[in-house]
Amino acid sequence: MSALPGAERRAALTAVLAVVLATVMLAVGALRAVPTVASWTDTETVHGQVGTGSLVCGADARYVTRSDARFLSGSLLRTNLDALASLRGMNLVRPGAAAAAPTPTNAVNLGVNDGDPTLDTFGNPLAVSALGGIAGLDLTGLSVGLPVGSAGPANQYTQVTSTGRSVAASGLVSNTGGVLVSGDTPPATLPGRARVSLSGVLPAVANVSDARLAVGAVGSSASLDWCGALRSSVWGDGSVTGVTRSYGIAGLDLEVASPLVRSLTSSVSSTVNALNSAVPTLAGTNGLISQAIRSSILAGVTNLLRIGTVTGTVTVTNLNLSAALGGLLTTPLSDGGVTVDLASGIVRVNLATLLGDGARGLNDLPPNHEVVLDAALLNGIGDRVRALLTAWTAQVTTALTAAIGAATVTVNQEVTLTNLLNLGNVLRLNVSFSSSLANVLNGTTQATVTASVLGGLVGIDVTALTTLLRTSIITSVAGTLTTQLSARVTALGTTLATTRTSLVTALGSVVSALPSVVSLRVNVQPDRPGAPPGSTFDPGAPPWTSPAYSVAALRLGLFDSLAPANGFAYATFARSTVGPSTAPY
Repeated sequence: MSALPGAERRAALTAVLAVVLATVMLAVGALRAVPTVASWTDTETVHGQVGTGSLVCGADARYVTRSDARFLSGSLLRTNLDALASLRGMNLVRPGAAAAAPTPTNAVNLGVNDGDPTLDTFGNPLAVSALGGIAGLDLTGLSVGLPVGSAGPANQYTQVTSTGRSVAASGLVSNTGGVLVSGDTPPATLPGRARVSLSGVLPAVANVSDARLAVGAVGSSASLDWCGALRSSVWGDGSVTGVTRSYGIAGLDLEVASPLVRSLTSSVSSTVNALNSAVPTLAGTNGLISQAIRSSILAGVTNLLRIGTVTGTVTVTNLNLSAALGGLLTTPLSDGGVTVDLASGIVRVNLATLLGDGARGLNDLPPNHEVVLDAALLNGIGDRVRALLTAWTAQVTTALTAAIGAATVTVNQEVTLTNLLNLGNVLRLNVSFSSSLANVLNGTTQATVTASVLGGLVGIDVTALTTLLRTSIITSVAGTLTTQLSARVTALGTTLATTRTSLVTALGSVVSALPSVVSLRVNVQPDRPGAPPGSTFDPGAPPWTSPAYSVAALRLGLFDSLAPANGFAYATFARSTVGPSTAPY
């Protein structure tokens, strides 16, 4: 480029300087109107979109923060849970530098601010003992076996700071807001269960006295660092939300109470009583075993002879039926997914395991996960119960058969035969044996039979007679033992099979109705995709006011023809909400 004349060069330079100066002045003016927002180490940052205030994370104490915790809300079997004073939640608001305002006003000040005037922590734990009288809901099980460090199964914890942070927790949580239930929590350290009746939504089913959902301990927590989120949104890439949420569910079962379950054990008990009562009728000089021996003798001699006197003993000992059964009548039958509780008369279906994430149950699932009551999987429950009871029946009958076989029968008798013509005693037989009933029943035992001729016998081969009686007597006694003992066990097996079939049929009727009357969601977060219908979400007022971030451990829906949405009314367990929070500007 050729050089410009001196005057033209001075004019061009003057123009460039003017543009640069104007640009600098505009920049200076803009910077004067921009506040600073410091990091946690008070590093100041500026941005042209921020107003005239100054934000210093961790130091600025002018935030308005909120947190809310509620153990149980919504509607359950036409009871408005939100209207019950006994279920009142905990709400805490920190209006900037002023003291926090708790609701209810008699909430417990947990006093954990460690002298920090910007921090407030309040709780409103619900006393389970005071939550009775809610139709279809029994929470008393939750108070049994609470873990160490728990503030109760229905704790409601809130914490707010004027520096932009807020925490909420509800359910089985500690007084520091920690959730005490997860997929890794040993079941033995968890409390019992709350129970929600299904009798109001299920059709009547023969041989079913009650059906309910058993909800294990639940807990949730949420925290929000609104200053950190705001800094990321205004000066960063917006990737930091400042929100942390967690939840835990100890378990969820379907419990079906049926009189058929207890009839299983009562049938066994009745058979045991009948077997024990049969023993005295078998023993004794004139008992059924003695009568069988006489019949066998008469079958082996001429019609001219009859039984005369019978002396001696017959005993049956060591029949220990109850000991043989052990815990078969009380120990629950389980395959890990289905349990038949023989003592309580309940069939328990572990929905958390069958419909959740295996051993972790309903924990660690994504936000707004729907627990689908899959019909095919539920229909397999009947097969599981049938398999459990078939195996149990075999165990019971095998145990009783073994106990009968292990008993001992001892015979030591003297039988005289009388001639019908001259009315005199013509033959004395001594019969003796001692054997397990098993050997008698399987024919491996032989009786000892000796004969003494008393006179008047004509045409009888005594040797042949005693040889015959050694086997025939055992055969006759075995027939009596079969009728009085073994046949009762066989009949018991038939009775149990019939009861089992009826129970599986009844259970199938309950299970098949579940998908149409029960709806389940876990880890409910209204601001995330897939939020269930009817969820409410407060988006706040960007950029200064945050959304309200919420998490609920479990959302249970039960069919109600009067419910406004899809015929279902919903109850929410362990909901924790933080925000909306507002930054100073």
